[in-house]
Amino acid sequence: MDYPSNPNIRLLNGKFTDGDPAQNIPASLDPASHLNALTDELLAVIAAAGLVPDENTLTQVRDALNKLFVRGTFAETHKLTRDATTGALMLEEL
Repeated sequence: MDYPSNPNIRLLNGKFTDGDPAQNIPASLDPASHLNALTDELLAVIAAAGLVPDENTLTQVRDALNKLFVRGTFAETHKLTRDATTGALMLEEL
């Protein structure tokens, strides 16, 4: 999984945007805050498992979870927490 590379999605600096008509910036096809949060969360899981994001692989989150929690001892040495400021999930080492 990765941000889409299709230019018709209209990303701005590689991320979704709500656009800015005053600066002639068109909005992405989906709301920026929602899609950025979802993509960032999923990319964090993939990275924590040591995998390289690939928008053409549709099993990366499953593979990452299997690697981190089902087939390894990662769950014994790490925990998920939520950042108080941003609300983002973070992986902490115990």
